[in-house]
Amino acid sequence: QFKRRVVQRGSTRSVALPFGPFHLGNAGDGGRRALRVWTVIDDDSVRHIGQLGEIKLWDAATGEELRTIRADTSAVSIVAFSPDGSRILLGSSHNTVKVWDAAATGEELRTLKGSRGVVSRSVFSPNGERLGTCCERVDWFVVWDTLEGRELQKFHGHVDAVSTIYFSRDGLQIASGSMDRTVRLWDGESGKMLTVLKGHEGEVTSLGFFSDQVRLASASKDDTIRIWNSHSGEALTVLK
Repeated sequence: QFKRRVVQRGSTRSVALPFGPFHLGNAGDGGRRALRVWTVIDDDSVRHIGQLGEIKLWDAATGEELRTIRADTSAVSIVAFSPDGSRILLGSSHNTVKVWDAAATGEELRTLKGSRGVVSRSVFSPNGERLGTCCERVDWFVVWDTLEGRELQKFHGHVDAVSTIYFSRDGLQIASGSMDRTVRLWDGESGKMLTVLKGHEGEVTSLGFFSDQVRLASASKDDTIRIWNSHSGEALTVLK
């Protein structure tokens, strides 16, 4: 049974939920920027990351604070977890993405530099070895090597800001959605653009591959969800 805690005041900018151990993260602004990340792990402890530049480790059963780590969370715009829940990604308005150890040491692992502007969306590849990020008002996105902390490739092709990106389960395809109302599919290894999916009448805000790695769902501000065949580019159905 979980204890109820009231910790957030004001708006929430980001929520992150990885697979594996239960984590919840959000970046909010209650008159001052604050980031909070909670994770329930096997020894009944909870990690609370954020507010005033701190990473905190709590005991979930007693509420006792176990440890505090200093961290720069003053400009956090996005929170994401690696698929196994072992790493936390913090995107910021300072053109950087930082990756932290969430499972063992709580230490900062690396800083990814090269973003342009506020990091608006980030997603790990299913194996956790790559990371895709896009920024507000930028019409391209970047894929990084998370193990070495280096930029692998920039993906150019959209004609307006990229809103969302998603990896297929095998990592062989990357989908991106944009304010230009299109979904674009890319070869996950070469970076070559494979096809452009057109049909939405508003910004594409969210993407997801089905488990068959063929069908792709896209959600848009036109109040529809479209299902596509990602191999042929055929529009299969529209949900309104």
